[in-house]
Amino acid sequence: MKSLDVVVLCKIFILQNEGRWDWTYLGLAKEVCLSVGETHASVKRLKKSHLFDDFTKSVIPPTLREFLIHGVKYAFPAEIGALERGVATSHSAPVFQNDLVQSKDDVYVWPYAKGSERGLSINPLSKSAPKAALKDKALYDFLALLDALRIGKAREKNIAVSKLVKMIQEMDKNGKLQR
Repeated sequence: MKSLDVVVLCKIFILQNEGRWDWTYLGLAKEVCLSVGETHASVKRLKKSHLFDDFTKSVIPPTLREFLIHGVKYAFPAEIGALERGVATSHSAPVFQNDLVQSKDDVYVWPYAKGSERGLSINPLSKSAPKAALKDKALYDFLALLDALRIGKAREKNIAVSKLVKMIQEMDKNGKLQR
């Protein structure tokens, strides 16, 4: 697997929640800001990893939950870099707004020229993740929560796990296959 597969996986699950079972590789590629070839190869890797069911064209929620909570932080550890301009992530992202009080010195961002925050940079799961996340709040929330698991302290990780589990459960209720 590649780290960008996590972005594709989360986006497919979001589409599934929205009842958009008829997605195409071209449409998915535009939504995650990748090429069609990269997107197709990503879905093939997700199938091979048993995170995506080709027959129903869907993500398997229990497997998704297990992989996001227990696997991503080990498979794709975050690297913290220098101060940069970008998009707030981890516990600095809006998804944590009412859960944590943080100082201006404790901000993490994905480097992105069009970002509005300044903070310590974290390598995103894909170079296109900041752009894709700004187009889709649910994707942004997923990726920011995953970054909290990748770099956070115990409190941030516990909050992130709780929020991820809740998001997946709520989306799974909405996204039942109804063809």
